[in-house]
Amino acid sequence: MTGLYNLVLSLLASLMVMLNLFLENLPKENERTFLIVNRNSKLIDVSERNSIMHVWVSFNQPNYRANLSHIPPEVNHWEYSHENVEVGHLDLAKSQVLFVENLDFMDWGDLEQLGKKQKIYMILYEDYMSKERFVWNKKFTAYEVWVTADGPI
Repeated sequence: MTGLYNLVLSLLASLMVMLNLFLENLPKENERTFLIVNRNSKLIDVSERNSIMHVWVSFNQPNYRANLSHIPPEVNHWEYSHENVEVGHLDLAKSQVLFVENLDFMDWGDLEQLGKKQKIYMILYEDYMSKERFVWNKKFTAYEVWVTADGPI
């Protein structure tokens, strides 16, 4: 009887471990990352043309850069279409918020991989740090972006 009891406990423990692994790999509902982009930074170059927005981030090392691209749905690009969303303080509190200037090249590589599993958005610094940022119901425009990190191979 004790052997059967131990077998059942062992099976239950194994099932719990497998269930935990399964649940960890499911995307979380509110799992979003927001990048705050400061146009006035010497390391950042923002280009807007025909509603398409590109951000290039330079590093102190030559041939290293990170790119953010936002192609809105109205452009009807054959491969990419990114949404604009309005987010408030509560949305940001439930999410990961990163300042682009504080990221190193390896962080960008991680973000590029993360972007394959979940949506990444950028918020312009001037919007995020405006006087209205202290208004509780203030909404920020967040632009869904495609992230790439380019460096020497």
